Amino acid sequence: MIPLWLKLLDLLRPLFEWQKIDFVQLRAIVGVKLTMDNRRANPFQRNQEQDASYAFLGTSILLAVFACFFAFLIAYIPSIIFSYSIYFSYLILMLTLTLVSDFSAVLLDTSDNTIIFPRPVSAKTFYAARTTHILLYVGQIAIALSLAPIVVSFFVHGPVVGTATLVTSFLATLFAVSLTHGLYLLMMRYFSEEKLKSVINYFQIGMTIFMMGAYQILPRLLGTDDLKNVAADLCWWFVFIPPMWMAGSIDFFSRYHVDWMTMTALVFTLVVPVLSWKSINRYLSPYFSTKLANLGTSTSAPISTNRGSFSISNRLARLFTKAGLERASFMFAWWALSRDRKLKLRIYPNIGTPFVLMLVFLLRSTSKNESWLQSFQSMGETKSHLFLIYLGMLALIGIAVEISFSDDFKSSWIFQSTPITKPGTILNGTFKAIMAKFFLPVYVVVSMVVLIIWGEKAIADLVLGAFTSWLLLLTSCVIADKHMPLSIAITDRNRASSVVRILVTMILIALLGWGHYVISPFPWAIYSAIALSALACFFLHRLYENATWDDIT
Repeated sequence: MIPLWLKLLDLLRPLFEWQKIDFVQLRAIVGVKLTMDNRRANPFQRNQEQDASYAFLGTSILLAVFACFFAFLIAYIPSIIFSYSIYFSYLILMLTLTLVSDFSAVLLDTSDNTIIFPRPVSAKTFYAARTTHILLYVGQIAIALSLAPIVVSFFVHGPVVGTATLVTSFLATLFAVSLTHGLYLLMMRYFSEEKLKSVINYFQIGMTIFMMGAYQILPRLLGTDDLKNVAADLCWWFVFIPPMWMAGSIDFFSRYHVDWMTMTALVFTLVVPVLSWKSINRYLSPYFSTKLANLGTSTSAPISTNRGSFSISNRLARLFTKAGLERASFMFAWWALSRDRKLKLRIYPNIGTPFVLMLVFLLRSTSKNESWLQSFQSMGETKSHLFLIYLGMLALIGIAVEISFSDDFKSSWIFQSTPITKPGTILNGTFKAIMAKFFLPVYVVVSMVVLIIWGEKAIADLVLGAFTSWLLLLTSCVIADKHMPLSIAITDRNRASSVVRILVTMILIALLGWGHYVISPFPWAIYSAIALSALACFFLHRLYENATWDDIT
């Protein structure tokens, strides 16, 4: 594919030279960057050290499969406005999410600065090479996302609508690139390096949780009858929603219906993406090379000077750990979970899982014929709160595994070089840091929801749920292979083992919830289970703490 893209780029050589850009230099830079894109492993590969040259192809195929669903909507939903609004929303969102999550490291990559900056490469050529690389990279993704909907448009709505969909998809891609690129350049102008990387990191986490929530919630809000009976015309508020501009343009070529809203949508679709691109190139691009030269390559945030956060972690460390090595390992894990951006990106979306599932549960439990208050009152007479109680455990299934992996795993030599006789103390402190930082906040929020709906009769169930959750996660850590924190390369992760562990843990969660439900009518059984769970947690912590170097994998 790379030779094909470069040949297409050769066709635009007069345009680049007209802009006083050194095309030979630009072509060489873009060719190298496209080659590196194909060699960058993706998370779907079983072995990230092999077949890396096909990584991008696999990602494109996966995106094309997802796009078939939206092609089905275009063929199934009679309303062009609604079906194409969904399609263009998906296209723009996925392109933006890809640029932010997968391409931020490429856009802000400084590894080639030491090669390019000493050479006679002008700032204009350097920025043009970066921009061209972005367009080609996103263009390949856009083709995967839009190919099936465009083909279906040709067959279902005819060649005119199909051609309009092709052109509009290109404009939607240009708009998404302009929007995201402009946001990056704006932040690069006003934010410091670490602030910029932190903002991007939290945006990645937020978008991941949003996509997961939308996947779970939106299908439940729209039934089959809703899809067939949606509105077929634009409303006045469409001017604030770019996907609806594009859907309105498709509708114009389908019905040739002329009114002020349709014509406004057509003008916005044609003009806004082009103006956005020209404005970014004119006003923001001059700052790109200067700011990029000042960017470092660290992946961790600086040590915070916020005494409030420092006080919270210290108070929790004094509450849950013993002074000495265990408390030091607690603080080490706490700050690693707070500062390592890549670790946060792998872990933090898991924290959103219980809240998304809790919202799905509440939506499913709410009858369409009842108000929210009536539904909550009727829900309070059931035992459904046991499901919510064990949701908090889902947030920890992957965290206890991910804490062992890091890009900076070579730094773990410090564990073997120090006179530590009981590495289990470090493992114990790390486990307590995970529970204090993630489990307790999630469980507090879930407990508040349970108490609001079910009242004080659920207090004993909440206490038992906390101890059994703690016990199950601790048991999984004691039984599983033991690793020091941040001591294993990410490429050495055994994905099959991780999936099996997650599945087994989820089965055990279901069994615990079922057992809790069986004994819930008997208060004496609940209190006995609380005492036994607390005692078992105490002895398991002692066992985990006494792990030796022979137990470490």
